[in-house]
Amino acid sequence: MTAPKTRRSLIPSGTKDYMRYSGIGLTMAGCVTVCTLLGRWLDGFTGWRVPVCTIAGALIGVAGAMAYLFRATRKP
Repeated sequence: MTAPKTRRSLIPSGTKDYMRYSGIGLTMAGCVTVCTLLGRWLDGFTGWRVPVCTIAGALIGVAGAMAYLFRATRKP
């Protein structure tokens, strides 16, 4: 009987962390972008001169992105 061969990972060791944190950053940027664009659409729909929904959407997006960041980086 021979010993089982160990499989080497094709991904370098530091790359996994890089991919994880890049994914978190892109998700945060997407959350802020989607909420801001939704607020901009609502402002266009309502016809208000002051971009209240855009500002509120951006703030909600930032709050959601920060909540996602804290949840994703929490130690298990």
